[in-house]
Amino acid sequence: MVQPPRDIEAKTGPDFLARDFSESFAQMRHYDSLELSLVKFACAGYVALIGGAYTIYQSLVHKDADVTRFMGLFLTASLLAGLLLLGYIVRNRVYFVLVARYVNEHRELFLRGSPLGFANRTGMYTDWTKPAFFNPVSTHSFLMYFLAALNAGLLAAAVFFWTGGTLPLWGCVIVWVLGTVLQAAAGAVYLRRKEVKSGADEVAFGDSPGKEE
Repeated sequence: MVQPPRDIEAKTGPDFLARDFSESFAQMRHYDSLELSLVKFACAGYVALIGGAYTIYQSLVHKDADVTRFMGLFLTASLLAGLLLLGYIVRNRVYFVLVARYVNEHRELFLRGSPLGFANRTGMYTDWTKPAFFNPVSTHSFLMYFLAALNAGLLAAAVFFWTGGTLPLWGCVIVWVLGTVLQAAAGAVYLRRKEVKSGADEVAFGDSPGKEE
């Protein structure tokens, strides 16, 4: 790795770090707000989906068409879209954590020597190993659980129609609970596995630090 000349580093280093901290903080806010925006989008989509499914169901019933098969296909396709959205939310958490840790590292460097007597008595975040990729009680985790529950509702409804409407209510509840738990567990396992990675490149893209093509 080529090191910049000391004089250039001394002149441009502070400005670069200041701009980098500001841009990284803005990027962190973007990833944070994106989580909630995606869930809001999902909620709006599910409301539209329920309305559309009800309308289609009523129209097919009056035409004596094969309602159960069509509704099964419709709900299964909708579930696949929901799973993609859940994957997007989980992946976005990875980017959020990487940037948040980077911001903490910047702050730790600046506050290390208590500049201007500032001792950081509030204990504002300076640990570059935090936040964890998966925190079971974080806001992002609760959003993941919520979306997993919505997807599991689609799964239960799809199974109900694929069984010709014979699946009892308790069976639908079991499918819903299992679907929610499995999706949340898959997201948690994926995020926990990121903790053993080394460096942002390996975490985000699977490449080892310093690896060149």
